[in-house]
Formats: sequence, structure tokens, C-alpha cells
Amino acid sequence: MEKMVWKKYENNPLPDLGAEPGTWRESASMTVDVLDRGDFWQIFYVGKKDGHDSIGIATAQKSGFDGINWKDNPNNPILSPGEPGSFDSLHLVDPASVVLNGKIYLYYSALGDGPDSLALAISDDGINFQKQAEPVLIGRAPEVVKHNGLIYLFYSMDGDKGGYEFHLATSSDGINFKEEGVVFSPSDSGWDSLSVVTPRIFCENDIFLMAYAGDDNEKDYPTNFGFAFSKDLRNWKRYSHNPVYSGGGPDSWESRAIWFPEILKVDNKYFMWYEGHHNKVSQVGLAFSESPIGQIAIEELNN
Repeated sequence: MEKMVWKKYENNPLPDLGAEPGTWRESASMTVDVLDRGDFWQIFYVGKKDGHDSIGIATAQKSGFDGINWKDNPNNPILSPGEPGSFDSLHLVDPASVVLNGKIYLYYSALGDGPDSLALAISDDGINFQKQAEPVLIGRAPEVVKHNGLIYLFYSMDGDKGGYEFHLATSSDGINFKEEGVVFSPSDSGWDSLSVVTPRIFCENDIFLMAYAGDDNEKDYPTNFGFAFSKDLRNWKRYSHNPVYSGGGPDSWESRAIWFPEILKVDNKYFMWYEGHHNKVSQVGLAFSESPIGQIAIEELNN
């Protein structure tokens, strides 16, 4: 069986999505989520300014798409922290989007007054969003998938080992969720045996492929990515050659941790955007793969 191979973009972090003084992302950028908008790709991502995190968008035309060049929306950020005392008064991070009934539902981690929670904002045009008055669930780091008429919402909660594990909740309307409990936990041993964090899911050949970060030493500073595969979004099988991707050396922009491996396939090429962290600064990087990942998923599930 052919192994999955990823190649780092040589000019990481991405200039168009990096920390830029004097802007809404002047001290950090992070956590990409990509959405198909017809003629163009749109990403939601996070910027930090004055110690607070907000969500903005950038776009790239499908014609000539290279995954590298993005146009920032001039009105960024599109979602900012709420009033003092609100559930999202400090930070809005970890965007995850889905289209439901012609509207864009954008879930995010809300940090403010009260426990960390999963919040929701809804838009008709993908630019102007209306926050919902209350969070939908307690948790962090959402990922959302629409399948067979349901919205599947994955999120991170504390596990028994002292790290994170993934929980699942489902909904028919995208607002009211039924919690189903734990669906993916740290391994018994090895690189992801303490904590699994920041899942991102895409689908190919009717198989769901989850890219996630994990670590055997720290709860939320992972240094590797792995894959898992599923046909039903509930039962997952880890890739036999995990981990598939690692952060950089001691002096690199991604030396401390990597999170949120967001994957998109265009033609026969896979793009993976992710957050890299070094010296208290996060930025967005990119990797490429031309491995037959869809076929690898089929073979892994059949073995």
C-alpha cells in the first residue's frame, strides 16, 4: 500500500494570511475553514489584535487556484468579541462552516463569561452574519459535516487521561443538538496517546477522512497530524502509518505546535492549511499532497 506523503510549502507561513501589523490580524492568524462558494473558495480564519481573537474571511477564484494567494475581505473581521460579560466577550476562534437551507451556518469556539462554548452565527451571503443569542453546546474546537439530512457537530472535551477527546452531537436544524458522547479518544500508546485535538473532516469515495492533531506529552500543544477513516462518522479507524505530518525544527515558525489540518482536494491535488505556532505567535501554513488519499482510505478500511 502506498503511504501518504505531504510536502510543506517552501514559503510558509502564507503571506496573504499571516500576521500583519496595523490590521485585524496584527499579532497572529490561525484556524482555517474552507467553504465552496461556486466560482470561488472562501475561507474563514482567525486574527488576533489587542489580545482578542476575531473571525475574518478571504477568497480565491477557482480559476487558477493555487491555495497560496488569497484576497482578504476589506470589512474584516466579520465577527468580533461581544459585549463585556457575554459568552464570547474575549475570543472567537475555531470557525467551522456548513450550508444549510441556503444559509451559511458558522460555528465557533466562544470564550468569555462562563464556560468555553460552541456558538453559532448565520448568514445569507457568507459575509454578514447574525450571532445567535445563546451557545449551542459546551465545548471547544468545532468541526461540522452535513450528511443524510443531519448536521454532525464534532467538538473537544476533557478526557480521562488529562487531554482532549472528540464528542459528537447531531441536529436536523443546525441549532438544537442531541449529544451522542465520545466518538474518538487518544490511543492506548504512541504519538497521540494523551490528547487528540482540532478535527477536520472531508469526504472522498463516500468515505470520511478525519485529519487531527495529537500528542503524547501535552494537552493542547500537539506536534503531529494523523488521519482516521469512517463510513458513518461515528466509528473511526486510524491510518496505519500515522502520524503523517509534523511541525518544524526548533527555530521554525511552527516549532511549538500545529493545529487544524483543513484539507481540500482540487483536481488530483490535496491542499492542507494549518495553524503553526512559535514564540507565542500563530500563523497559517500550507502543505500539498498528490498521494492517492481516497484510495488509501478504501484500502485502510478494507484491511
